[in-house]
Amino acid sequence: MMQIMKKSRAFLMAAVLILQLILLPLAEVGRASASEVSDQLKIVKGKDLCTLMTCTPYMINTHRLLVTSHRIPYNPKAEAKAKERSWNRLFWIIIAVLLPVLAIIIFIWHKMRKKKQAKIDKEKEQE
Repeated sequence: MMQIMKKSRAFLMAAVLILQLILLPLAEVGRASASEVSDQLKIVKGKDLCTLMTCTPYMINTHRLLVTSHRIPYNPKAEAKAKERSWNRLFWIIIAVLLPVLAIIIFIWHKMRKKKQAKIDKEKEQE
């Protein structure tokens, strides 16, 4: 059980590190006190913002990371293109799963057929 906990802790620490490496260059970074953090989480009139707050380092939680994003305009063409890509991806995933399954079925069928043919040939020799 402890080994699983150590692995999951290592995974979470790696995920937080990756988030920090990816998101921090894109976001404003600075030191903030607890009151400043709470001020940044308040609703801002006239702006459509969403703020993600996370604590780091894992299990110590001495620092806060705030990532603030804003809403982008809706684009139906982009949504249609994304849906088409997801269907294409789904098609290729199905193909990638079905081809090996079909190959295994054909392989087993061929082996069984060979075995059956060998049994028939053996019976003919005995007659």
